[in-house]
Amino acid sequence: MSKYYNTPPVRTQFAKYDPSPVIDKYKQIAISMLKYNFPLLTETELAAAVDDSISKHLVQTPARINNNYKNRTVEMTVQQIADYIISREPITTSYGVLFNRHGVVPNPLYGVLDSFIKSRKVLKKEMFKYPKGTEMFEKYNLLQLLAKIDANG
Repeated sequence: MSKYYNTPPVRTQFAKYDPSPVIDKYKQIAISMLKYNFPLLTETELAAAVDDSISKHLVQTPARINNNYKNRTVEMTVQQIADYIISREPITTSYGVLFNRHGVVPNPLYGVLDSFIKSRKVLKKEMFKYPKGTEMFEKYNLLQLLAKIDANG
């Protein structure tokens, strides 16, 4: 069930199209708006009218998605793109660029940063094995400070 409506729309015998999140959302909004104009009709009757209209007028318009990050082109329909946007909720820009939400795909910079932090912890632990002011203490102190600068940079 989508976050856009509380109950899934009723599918009637007039629905001659494949189920889709974008059509479900459209249908839910259409039925709620039609209730104002036709208050005596039941929700099932309105759903039948909307299903019939969608079945008659739905056009699967082809579209091409260019992924210049992975150098791939995908042939889809506009409805498939809309379904992707509704189900995955990517970050979209005004130019039609889609980005994955943070946390969906591992961030490569996180691994680098994490390695600097782990390295610094190891170096600090090694540093405290030696008395303060000794040559080895200062060596590991400088190395852990370098790891800190790398992590902060």
